[in-house]
Amino acid sequence: MIENYYNEVRMLLRENKIEEAEKIHTKLASSAERFSNEKKYWFNLLSGEINRYKRDYQSAKKDIDEAFQLSKEIELTYVQMSSLHGRMASIQYKLKNYSIAVQLFQKSLSFLSNDLGRQNYYRKMLLSCYIKLKDEYNFSITLIEGLNDILQSPKLQEYWNSNLDFVWDITLYARQNPWLELVNKALDLEVQPTNKIGQGFLEYTRARLARNQLNRKEFLIYMQRSLRNCAALSSSNLLSLKFNFVWMLQLFGEYQRAKIILLECLRQIPRASRQRIRILNTLGSNLRFTGEYNLAVQHLTESLSMNQEVIQDFWQEAYTHNTLGMIYTLIGKNYKATEHYKSSMALSKENNDYYGLGFTYGALGWLETNQGNFNQAEKWYKSSISTFEEKNQTVPAIILLAYAELLSQMEKNYSNKINELIIRARNQIWTQQKRLDIGRYYNTLGNIALNHKQLDQALKEFSLALEYSDSFEVEAQTLLGITKANLELFLVSTDNYEYLEKARLFLTDLRSAAKSSALIQGEVELILGLIEMHTRNYVNAARKFKQVQKHAQDHNYTLLREKVQKQQETLHILQTHDQLQKVTATTNNYELKRSSIREAIVYLTELTKLLGTQTDKENKP
Repeated sequence: MIENYYNEVRMLLRENKIEEAEKIHTKLASSAERFSNEKKYWFNLLSGEINRYKRDYQSAKKDIDEAFQLSKEIELTYVQMSSLHGRMASIQYKLKNYSIAVQLFQKSLSFLSNDLGRQNYYRKMLLSCYIKLKDEYNFSITLIEGLNDILQSPKLQEYWNSNLDFVWDITLYARQNPWLELVNKALDLEVQPTNKIGQGFLEYTRARLARNQLNRKEFLIYMQRSLRNCAALSSSNLLSLKFNFVWMLQLFGEYQRAKIILLECLRQIPRASRQRIRILNTLGSNLRFTGEYNLAVQHLTESLSMNQEVIQDFWQEAYTHNTLGMIYTLIGKNYKATEHYKSSMALSKENNDYYGLGFTYGALGWLETNQGNFNQAEKWYKSSISTFEEKNQTVPAIILLAYAELLSQMEKNYSNKINELIIRARNQIWTQQKRLDIGRYYNTLGNIALNHKQLDQALKEFSLALEYSDSFEVEAQTLLGITKANLELFLVSTDNYEYLEKARLFLTDLRSAAKSSALIQGEVELILGLIEMHTRNYVNAARKFKQVQKHAQDHNYTLLREKVQKQQETLHILQTHDQLQKVTATTNNYELKRSSIREAIVYLTELTKLLGTQTDKENKP
């Protein structure tokens, strides 16, 4: 039956397999003229789904209009009639015909009685229409009806995930007045749960609202109340609730609290299950932000092994590979990182997962940047951005920020491009209000200012980043930036040791980070060598630089290797210069003076060679 093809096409579209869906459509179209009215009806629905997926809403409207005409000639169930009106309503919504969409969504609801999941969807869409139409009265009525249907339904648990999604969306709508005021009023006065789980669900709704209003204190209170009231939930529903809270905790930067919940979930979930893989992946990602890299690798490796042997959830497997790649990048195992990125990329391409693919391209750009391969890094960032843009999706802020920071390290003048990327990232970050991204934003601005030698501006941006340094990475990168800026200020000042002491102070805090992250470790050791060199402890400086050189070679950090080589050359010049000054300043002995002239000749010869080397480097194409 054509109805079966229709359902198959919908499944393919959900999996982003547009080409396979269109093959089915082409095959059916060749014999469409001989179809009965019923077959034509389902064929038009199929065509409408493909056009809707391709965002060709005018063509989709035409297809669904024809299905409407055919529906008068055939028998449809109430659920099918509801779905038909809902599809046309969704298309009218996309075409911004909100008043027409309202009528169609209401008609869709009228055909339903016991399907709370579908009711939730149509009510969400109605609420969105009322916001567009600025209709506060009908917004309020629809919201209260929806919440009471959920809280008083004997099937509250049966449609648990749909109910959570309903709350997720209505609290997003309520980010500003008058909708915030209307939602608050409904929660306080108009809705009544009939049992303890219903009360827990209401507390979850309040927690969601507190999250969107950035009220951490109230969010934590409501979260604890919700979990207490929902203790009797089925295990799968309780897991969904906890995962919602984990996500919100991470948005607030509460990584330790999130870790506790995830470990509780892990103890309660049987092995070889999709839920366990999801927990392991989320826990591995969370541990990255607490700096517990070895433990993160342990959980992610378990997830990978379980997925490959038992479950074969390729989306989760691609996610695992990508997260492992990022952690191995941080600990300096670049070969392993590259292998995991390649595996993630292959799985994402196979599954048509452009979102995962875009992130992996961005992660490869980050890896190449750390190794000093700027041109290759730029290619990866461009691939990442185009992958998201080709699907008309927002480019994640982390990709835009990383690309902007890369451009600030390159010799060309990219100031306009950098500003464009920063503005795009800022608009997105301040909409979502995710603390991790806010911290990354200020940290990136600090690094860009540092790369451009705008040291006071760099310190200002880094101080703002510290306010959002809940993540181990953001804190470590920010402390490193402050240390570098103070050291630069010491070098350009007339030996103002106040800056040097500040640099040393922040280095103390960075020591623990250096134990976990190879990226941080190399930079810390280089800074320690610079401090030794500029306080004329040349032997210690030489030893430090040698250690950094080995570290850079071991981890293939080309950029770090070039930095330390430059400082070793500077150290040689300073040593020779100081030795010459010492000899000429402390003796009148003719033989020693003649010796000092020879030293001067050697010093000038070495200096000339070094300057020539630098000129050659600068003139390389």
